[in-house]
Amino acid sequence: MLAVQYFYEKLNFSGIFSKHKSRGLDLNSLLIGLVSYKLTENFNIKEAGKVKPGRNCKIR
Repeated sequence: MLAVQYFYEKLNFSGIFSKHKSRGLDLNSLLIGLVSYKLTENFNIKEAGKVKPGRNCKIR
């Protein structure tokens, strides 16, 4: 999350997105959270049904 915050500020996204919303929750914090979540999401729904047999796997 620190890397996302660093690049968010470096690329001036806070200045770009803050002018689009003035009331309620801060849009910048929501976007930083969303980008951080999507970067740490480590699975693919399309590939979820496939099992890769390994040494400890009983499926052959």
